[in-house]
Amino acid sequence: MLKMRKILSVALVVVMLFSVFAVNAFALEDGKEFGMILVSDKTEKEIVPGATVTVTLSFEMADFSQKMSDMKICLLYDKNVYTPDLTSRTFVGDLAGYAKDGTKPNINANYAAAVMKASTMAEDEKALYNSGVMQQILADGPNLGATSKKGVKITEEANGISVPEMSITFDVTGDAAAIAAGNINIAMCDSSTNAAQYLKQTAGTTANPTVIPHDKVSAAKGNILANMPSAPSYAVAKYKTQVKFTGDKTTAPDDLFQFRLTSVITAADFAAMNSNGNKIKSVGFIAANTGAADAADAKAAVEKGTALPSAWKAASTDYVSQANASSDAYFGAIVKNISHASQATDIDCIAYVCYNDGTADHYVWYSAAVTAKVASGYDAAVAAWKAQ
Repeated sequence: MLKMRKILSVALVVVMLFSVFAVNAFALEDGKEFGMILVSDKTEKEIVPGATVTVTLSFEMADFSQKMSDMKICLLYDKNVYTPDLTSRTFVGDLAGYAKDGTKPNINANYAAAVMKASTMAEDEKALYNSGVMQQILADGPNLGATSKKGVKITEEANGISVPEMSITFDVTGDAAAIAAGNINIAMCDSSTNAAQYLKQTAGTTANPTVIPHDKVSAAKGNILANMPSAPSYAVAKYKTQVKFTGDKTTAPDDLFQFRLTSVITAADFAAMNSNGNKIKSVGFIAANTGAADAADAKAAVEKGTALPSAWKAASTDYVSQANASSDAYFGAIVKNISHASQATDIDCIAYVCYNDGTADHYVWYSAAVTAKVASGYDAAVAAWKAQ
């Protein structure tokens, strides 16, 4: 029987961390001058009923010395999956010093259809979107001193993409069936014409801004599925193992003994899994005699809360030890009442950490099983015990 011993309970230290999601940097396609990039703060698996998805718009340009001007854009989505929060729209980056904040977005399915019609989007792709958020980006002269003719210089970041320029959130209001049957992507298309979506550039003189021709516009990365953030890469690892015997050291130990496995979470990972909406729910381990199959099935059973394969046992706790916020965190697992007379094989242990990000549970497992050499290493352990 596997039992988990309680260690020191610790208050979780909240550290505010800002998640930065990388976008694969590669040049605009040949012949293109301007591109839109949409990035989500959620992974595909995290887009579930009740979630909130924040979408950030950035640009890529063939020439960042080229000034941009007024725009009228459309973010396409499936209304059976999402409901946009129009009040959340925020101009950031360069647009924060150019765009008129009072020009509010609105939901306009007819405009979305017109924008798609003027684009090179394939018909089967158009069918995936049934609504859109229309947003005009207009120079704010009274408050910011901006004009469409002077335009705005777009700041290039190190990865060849502009700084974020606008963000807006979408609430996942569809249920699981709607998500499965619908489209979780949020996208833009390459239309650029005065009649629908337009993207204007300017020389920064008294000349009027001009619309970038649609054949010079790229929407290859203008959808959230093309730029999905990677799931955070956290780790839990073996710290040390210990064997505890009782009995007479001058003769032999008692038949029953214990094996203890202590695991470690780095201070940085422990803080990250307990901040910015994350919270560790439990830690634990699974164990089986060495050579047992179905380790993957045992992990899956823990994650789903179902019965483990018969060869495996599991235990969990919510007790973790951490000396201070800059220290690593530790938790322990003990296999009790191991009988030397009957335990002919070693035992494999795999520890885990379960944290919740406010939407779903996530499990971080050992990269490989740790073998407790309770059979093959028994004589050496007894010799060390006697020598103490």
